[in-house]
Amino acid sequence: MPHFEELYPSRFLKGVTLARPLTIRIKEFRPEKLEDDKGAMVPKAILAYVDRNGPGEMVCCKTNAALIAAIYGPDYKTWVDKLITVHFDPSVKFGNEKPGGIRVLGSPSLPESLTVSIKRPRKKKPEVYILQPTGAQAAAQAVAEKEQAAQAAAAEALGNPAPVPGAAAPAVTPPPAPAPAATPAPAAAPAQAAAVPTPVPTSAAAPTPPREVPPIEPPPATQQTLPGAAAAATAQTPAGEDHISTICKEIFAIADTAALLAYREQLQVKRESGELKLTKDQGQRVRQALDGKKNSLEAK
Repeated sequence: MPHFEELYPSRFLKGVTLARPLTIRIKEFRPEKLEDDKGAMVPKAILAYVDRNGPGEMVCCKTNAALIAAIYGPDYKTWVDKLITVHFDPSVKFGNEKPGGIRVLGSPSLPESLTVSIKRPRKKKPEVYILQPTGAQAAAQAVAEKEQAAQAAAAEALGNPAPVPGAAAPAVTPPPAPAPAATPAPAAAPAQAAAVPTPVPTSAAAPTPPREVPPIEPPPATQQTLPGAAAAATAQTPAGEDHISTICKEIFAIADTAALLAYREQLQVKRESGELKLTKDQGQRVRQALDGKKNSLEAK
């Protein structure tokens, strides 16, 4: 995780900016007075080094000096050009606080792990450190340096700022795993067939046969006694001039209104059945005779 301290350059290496172990080559180990928090000048040991990003310096505390001495001997002048690996140790204390700090992790020169005990003047138990052979780590670091250089070159070509030295390399997000094949939804259970209503049994008794209704006979038509000429008119006689004259005479011979209406209906039935065929003039003459007789009977 990038730390905000990376945005504030300093003369000395900051432990919080070490995202992973860093292998450095010692170039010088010398004493120097530095100002402490109270403004007093106090002697410190400065370790100058070279790493993948170029030269740098770090303040080397007495614990780190003792760990380097455990690897290469107590003569610090012989440490020049020697390799050590440092990392950020969150358990490092400063007074009563534990802000963490730089700690020697080991060296590519170590063939195997090395246990180191450091006795403090005011502590009963010594502090135990296990230094690691970082040859494989150094090789991995070289690969990481090449990758970082390639990323920086690509970023510069695209116009993006190069990564901050010592900062953690951006995490590579793996491609998303292919989505699992969608499991088809279970087929819906067929709807339960609607219950068919049970027919209600009918009575066992035999159905009552329909009652026979006698046919209704029409009332007998009122028989109008017509003169002998009227009987001849009912016969199928061609509607000649003589026949029209006969019809008119029969109309004038009718004695009451009921007989006149019956006679009119007979003529109408014959005309509809085709038995009596009249021309337009003949039909007009018959209607005039019927209307005249009707007016005559109503006047009486």
